[in-house]
Amino acid sequence: MSELPALLLERLPVEDLRQFCKRNPIQEMWVFGSVLDDWRPESDIDLLVRFQPDQDIFLKFDLEEELEKMLGRKVDLVEADSVVNPFIRKHIREHRVKIYAA
Repeated sequence: MSELPALLLERLPVEDLRQFCKRNPIQEMWVFGSVLDDWRPESDIDLLVRFQPDQDIFLKFDLEEELEKMLGRKVDLVEADSVVNPFIRKHIREHRVKIYAA
């Protein structure tokens, strides 16, 4: 995995997020959105994930709630395969930063 931007390391507890991924059925996790550039006190945290196969449909909501408690901010947990708009998918793909891979 490539070196993470210093600003990201200041803004997020990356190692805690990696441990979170290891404890849960997450194959990959990326950050994208304002945490990488236009960060403000009221900003949410956008996380893109790829789950291990055959997970419960409600898992995303449980994990999102757990992440919000852990990070103290609103979290938008987006499943990588659920982004259908090609423009949004392209934008995310070009600007995301991987923080975890199983």
